[in-house]
Amino acid sequence: MKNIDKIVKKCECISFDIFDTLICRKVSNPHDIFKLVQDEYNNQHIDSPIDNFEENRVEAEIRASKRNAYYTLDAIYDELDELYGKKRSEIIKELEIDMEKRMSFANPEMKEIFDYIASTGKEIILISDMYLTQNIISQLLNYNGYSGWSSLFISCECGASKRQGTLFKYVLQKTGKSRRQICHFGDNLISDYVMAIVNGFRAIRVK
Repeated sequence: MKNIDKIVKKCECISFDIFDTLICRKVSNPHDIFKLVQDEYNNQHIDSPIDNFEENRVEAEIRASKRNAYYTLDAIYDELDELYGKKRSEIIKELEIDMEKRMSFANPEMKEIFDYIASTGKEIILISDMYLTQNIISQLLNYNGYSGWSSLFISCECGASKRQGTLFKYVLQKTGKSRRQICHFGDNLISDYVMAIVNGFRAIRVK
């Protein structure tokens, strides 16, 4: 923790990426979640099973992304309403949210770092390129034992992304922090490291 402590002392605020940094999934491919959702739905609705859900869900997300680069989970399921019907689509969406929670776990190394930084009283913010809303992501974080962050910035709600660098600019504007006052932890070389540095953050890549 000595190196972490040095970084904490240099910065007014620490930011963390969420998925594959603070939270990991118990599946090797995120799309495996969709297979589990289909299985769960069919177990609960034996008389009206669904098939090809993984393929349909992936295609729906592609269509939603073409309509709006900062699409939400609701927008994805709007694309599935015609196929499944509004009522059934809503049921499947809730199953996906629940499955995301059940298949998630806290990254032990990052949980230790997060808790240590929180114990110092340093301000913590969270930044993610994701279609899940703040409310859903907050539930996932709480489920995995995380608490104490001051702000949560999600691409689909902010209309900006880490990948493009615009979300880092957005965070600086909203927090009123100056360049180099925030240190960002994240796993992605481009989104969490390169773009963070280019846009005025200090950055540490989580491997």
